[in-house]
Amino acid sequence: MRSILLFILSVFLATGPVAAQETSFKQFNPDVDKYEFAKSFISSLGYYARVSGRLALEDKAAVESRTDIRSIRACIDHRTLDNTDLRIARNYLVRYFKSSNGLIRRVAIDSVATYDRLIGMSVQERTLWQEFEDSRLGGRASSFDEVGFGSKQVLLARDKKEIAKELILQANFVTKVLLSSERCATEDCKELALTQGERYRLAKKLDSLSEGNLDWGVKPGQSTVQACMAILREVLEDPVYSSRP
Repeated sequence: MRSILLFILSVFLATGPVAAQETSFKQFNPDVDKYEFAKSFISSLGYYARVSGRLALEDKAAVESRTDIRSIRACIDHRTLDNTDLRIARNYLVRYFKSSNGLIRRVAIDSVATYDRLIGMSVQERTLWQEFEDSRLGGRASSFDEVGFGSKQVLLARDKKEIAKELILQANFVTKVLLSSERCATEDCKELALTQGERYRLAKKLDSLSEGNLDWGVKPGQSTVQACMAILREVLEDPVYSSRP
């Protein structure tokens, strides 16, 4: 993963060399909005988890034919549900676009951009399924390019998974957001801007969404959602990180 320092530096440079010299880790990550933002980020992941779950079920069913009207309609309905859940996920974070914490602003903006791209991909996919359905209902199945349709679906599914991986990077940045600017000078600090109660509530929120997956840190074979939650869990549950009094 890219260093948080590189991330911050890129933001500083975007605002000009003077700001880059004068802005510090403490100034860019003040202790405001941190608990609420972390809670909102986890909630947004919960809605993305619904999308991820539907895609996983479809992957398992991929070996079976999905060319009957009922299966086609189910895929259209799934993409409609995806769009609803993705819009809810993004809306949890839009409110932080004006946060006085610069790192929170950047994570919120980038996460919303990821969700927006996923929404766009789902719209494209739903359109393809609708065209497939129209060909079946209109008696034009023989003229419909099922091979081309299948290739487009494969590409869209691949691109959606790649885009979603950006959320893993954002989850890493959230762990830096949680560091206390009052007690930390750099990202290497182990002091959190959370009380023990706030840490506990965030961890319990992860528990409610993780379906028994209690892993710490990114591991091979994890889904995007599992990796994001494992990254956050590692910081929230590791006693090496101290809580705010």
